[in-house]
This record gives sequence, structure tokens and C-alpha cells, in this order.
Amino acid sequence: MQLGEVLICPGSGNTIIYTQWFRRLADNARFAYEIIQSIGSPTFTVDVRHKDSENTSPDGASAGSSWTSSGNFRLQTVSGLKELFRFKLTLAASGGSTEAIIYRFLEPTWFDQAEGTA
Repeated sequence: MQLGEVLICPGSGNTIIYTQWFRRLADNARFAYEIIQSIGSPTFTVDVRHKDSENTSPDGASAGSSWTSSGNFRLQTVSGLKELFRFKLTLAASGGSTEAIIYRFLEPTWFDQAEGTA
């Protein structure tokens, strides 16, 4: 997906970027990214956006931005994804100097919803 990308936030404020649209491979996915290196103390947030292919909106709706931490990795399971998805990445600088982050996304794990009872 994305390997060793650098996102820079000059001074105080936010830098927001969107990845390209990807086609989903199943209704549900487990996403993961790793923070390889932080320069300064920025706040990095990732929002999964999704939409159907006939939707012409450039943004799409939020599918989730609640990530759990495991060391340098952040994980999120999203259910009910629409046909297309992408990530909205926001880097917020905490001080007055330039801050940055180096990150990478891992390939998602795709799965269909399990039905029935145990």
C-alpha cells in the first residue's frame, strides 16, 4: 500500500492528505499502519473514508478512525465497507517548528462477516 512515506507539517497547524481510492476485496477489513519515525511530537490521525463507485463526492463518508495501539503499530477493524475506500491522513504539529512522521501501511486483511451462532 504505502511504504516509508514522509508527511511534514511546517510550524503550527495541520497537514491533511488523502490517499488514492482502492477497491475493497470483502465487506470487512483489518487495517494496520506503523509509525516508523517521528520528528518532534506531532499528532498523526488516520480516518478510513469509503463510498460506492457511483458516488462522485471526492471525500466519501467516514468508516472509522478508532485505532488501537500495539507498539509502533496501529490497528483497526472496519465492517460494512462500501465499494471504494481511502485514508485521510492528518498531521498536527504541536510546537512552532517543523515536525514530521515516517509511516507505512500494511496490506489489509479482508474477511466476510461470519453468520450463525456457535
